[in-house]
Amino acid sequence: MKQKKYAPILVFFLVLLVSQFLYSQSNYQYIHSPEDDVYFGYITYTEVERDGKDPVVIREGIEAPQVAVLNFPLLPGDVIRTSSSRRCEIQLDTGTIIRLDLNTELKIETIMAKSLSTSRKITNFLLNRGEIFIMYKRYNYPEIFQVIMPNSSAKLNHRTVAMIAAREDGNAVIQVKKGKASVLYGPDEDHLREEIVKKSKRLTVTRKHQALQGEYAPDVNFELWNESINRNFEELHRGSAVIPKPILRYSRAVVYFAQKYSDLYGEWVWNNLYGYVWRPNSNDLYPAGTWRPYYYGQWRGVNGQLFWVPEETWGWVPYHLGVWVWNKNRGWLWVPGSAFSPAWVAWGSYMGYCCWRP
Repeated sequence: MKQKKYAPILVFFLVLLVSQFLYSQSNYQYIHSPEDDVYFGYITYTEVERDGKDPVVIREGIEAPQVAVLNFPLLPGDVIRTSSSRRCEIQLDTGTIIRLDLNTELKIETIMAKSLSTSRKITNFLLNRGEIFIMYKRYNYPEIFQVIMPNSSAKLNHRTVAMIAAREDGNAVIQVKKGKASVLYGPDEDHLREEIVKKSKRLTVTRKHQALQGEYAPDVNFELWNESINRNFEELHRGSAVIPKPILRYSRAVVYFAQKYSDLYGEWVWNNLYGYVWRPNSNDLYPAGTWRPYYYGQWRGVNGQLFWVPEETWGWVPYHLGVWVWNKNRGWLWVPGSAFSPAWVAWGSYMGYCCWRP
């Protein structure tokens, strides 16, 4: 009984800890490395059938490729690979979306890495083969966002939408649907040339380092698939929600979640102890209110830490930025925060088993 009596007080102090970085100028602070800015990506669309043809993530230090399940965390060094049967989508905290076509291999080299040659931070993706569709949105910091191919590199402007391909014949194809891209190419570093690709234009860089201009003409199947995803997930990717003003003070990742997901999957409610909290509709959808956080998902090891990978579509931010509290009248509520953790849980043991709870 005493434990229940003091539980709200303990959670309140935990919320204060989670919120201590509220006014930080960084993206968010990682509790295991608070002195550094940390940036993640994650899988936001995938079709998993466990038949050996699923998209996979190849991580240094882990022998076997891991199936790219929904909300799988991605970090620099990871390679995402698709088969001839299925595509997938990844997302950064700003809302940048990258979709991988069939038979594509993409490596995350850096996300907002510091550079000695510029004050801007650098995000590099290496496209080893295949084709990607990008909807790019920059972080708050000045950023250089590049896709590097075997014979060229493409630097994208903010809010650029582009198709980029590394072909089997050695050619690179950069197509801009919206915005602008700057392409560097050449036989070596001393003989680089630059071409600008504007809206509705196409640039092909051949294996012999020639640049051929043309009109936007994407692969039909990949273009139709992207249009289908956009139609089916329009509210998810482009929707907007009415956000309580106090929530706007949190990190950009929390604000993005609030804008894109909160009305679609739940509602903001006022709590006298915690202020504005988010109540997911999942509280109502499961029989007898049996839904609970940290139950529908799996644990994965990431850089020596146990990382919770939720099954809920909206799960990335609420499970890593903020804590969950129980209210007898409203069910489970999420209290947002700006300190990032692989999971906000308490661990224990029972009859030889490891246990966890929010």
